[in-house]
Amino acid sequence: MVSSKYTVERMNREVIKMLLSFVAKKSLTSNQDISLALTEYPFSFTQIQQCTRRLKNRGLLMGSGKNGYAISPDGKKYLEDMSFSQLSPVSKWDKKWRVVIYDIPESKRNERDAVRNLLKQLGFYKLQISTWVHPLPCLNQFEQIRKASGLDSELILMEVMSISNQKILLSHFKKIYPTL
Repeated sequence: MVSSKYTVERMNREVIKMLLSFVAKKSLTSNQDISLALTEYPFSFTQIQQCTRRLKNRGLLMGSGKNGYAISPDGKKYLEDMSFSQLSPVSKWDKKWRVVIYDIPESKRNERDAVRNLLKQLGFYKLQISTWVHPLPCLNQFEQIRKASGLDSELILMEVMSISNQKILLSHFKKIYPTL
């Protein structure tokens, strides 16, 4: 069971996305309906109520748990920001590495965790604690991450021609993208 201190910001990004998507597809969805839809996740009915209340307080949901929730215009925008386009394989690699470096303070732990999860979702390889690398062009996805997280000054994207342990990286990414 998840602790009662489990806030919306610390909640799994995919669960929030799924919750908002579920409410967006249905009209006037109650906490009971949401709870049934999220049965595969370890959240109690009380935690679903808390989550939906927090999403409502943030302006992402409208309505109530009893009469049903609807997604707000801000919720739709938030949901769009969470829907990142995946990286598309290219026919020929341009021999550049995309390196993301971030330095996000402990006071913004939730944002840091969200950025790390998004980089994993996009298939980045963890080079060091807050340094991630990918061989494919990803400027659009990086800008989406910056916009969604609000961390413009803490996130840096570099395109580099070589990295010292490039052979390890190439062997990792050739499993995913054979054309490298």
